[in-house]
Amino acid sequence: MACGELLAFEEVARLLGLGTRVYGEREEIRVADIVGSVGRVREFDGCFRPRTARLRRVLEQIRSTRPNAADIPISVYRVDHAYFVLDGHKRVALAVSERRQYIDAEVMIFPTRFHVDASTTIGSIRATRE
Repeated sequence: MACGELLAFEEVARLLGLGTRVYGEREEIRVADIVGSVGRVREFDGCFRPRTARLRRVLEQIRSTRPNAADIPISVYRVDHAYFVLDGHKRVALAVSERRQYIDAEVMIFPTRFHVDASTTIGSIRATRE
């Protein structure tokens, strides 16, 4: 299954000229709508699978010692209809491996006039910028 790359929030924010974040609330969000990361895009692929053997071992250890770890809310930034993980990357990876469709999240919103969703690529964001 081809997953592509996670979007880097820092680049998306710069290209779209995102301003000040607004605190949202705790929500149940679709795992499929998580498209990126704040600061950790090199550790996971676009499907939130770990890229290194060390990280795979860490996830297995979490899975065996805390089987309900994916029930703990993550923290995300929302940009339109897409989410970027601020805290909880491993919990998202566990949720994906468990084939969960939803995960609880503390959501902070970055308002934008641009459309961003699960099908958005960095190429389309760069084209929007131009």
